[in-house]
Amino acid sequence: MDGGTVGDNVTGVPRLKPELTAHLLLFLLCGGIVAASMILSPTDAVVALGGFEIPELCLWRRVTGHACPGCGMTRSFTYMGHGQFLDAFRLHTLGPFLYTLVAVQIPLRALRMWQSR
Repeated sequence: MDGGTVGDNVTGVPRLKPELTAHLLLFLLCGGIVAASMILSPTDAVVALGGFEIPELCLWRRVTGHACPGCGMTRSFTYMGHGQFLDAFRLHTLGPFLYTLVAVQIPLRALRMWQSR
């Protein structure tokens, strides 16, 4: 059994250790979120990709017309991805803190994967 695989595998395809798999999934998820925040273009009203507006995703707001506690988080993340910290705080007070938490996971998970190999 080598460092990155687990158990007897009938198919012959190596399987990752569950711990390594969890770190890899979190690394990819957080990396995708941070990458998306840098690729998307924020405004106070919408988020756009290449000039095309992304439709509103909040089901609560679509149904009731009222903002939910998470409304503004995507735009806050995209402002953070563009380094516009004050705009990010203005749209959602928790946005910059949660974005930082997500961004810190990238090197942390990379380190954990390297340690568990």
